[in-house]
Amino acid sequence: TLHVLDNGIDSGDILFERRFEIKEKTWVEDLFQQTLEESKVLFAENIWKILKGNYKRIPQSALQNERGTSYHFRNEINTAKIIEEDWSLEKKKRHIRATFKEGFEPPYSIINGEKKYYSKDSL
Repeated sequence: TLHVLDNGIDSGDILFERRFEIKEKTWVEDLFQQTLEESKVLFAENIWKILKGNYKRIPQSALQNERGTSYHFRNEINTAKIIEEDWSLEKKKRHIRATFKEGFEPPYSIINGEKKYYSKDSL
């Protein structure tokens, strides 16, 4: 999404958006890279419209009922990485793919008071 920057967190009016398919079993780092590439395309397709003022601003509030909105703070990732031992194997796999990123603390379970870390090899 290309949107107007304002004082809020990701709250400015939407100018343009590009939707793309996310393949099943995509890892978060792959999704990040795919989003980066799709964002470059979106920007390239619309730079001249932006410069010429040829766009319609859509308040994000106008889309809340249709799409729902949410955002997360960076410090919330710590609790998002916790994998409960009683979860199904598929839920654990989805959670690991969504939260494992090289260079950051990996997802984990707490077993007997200690963290058991998961990696790509855990799947």
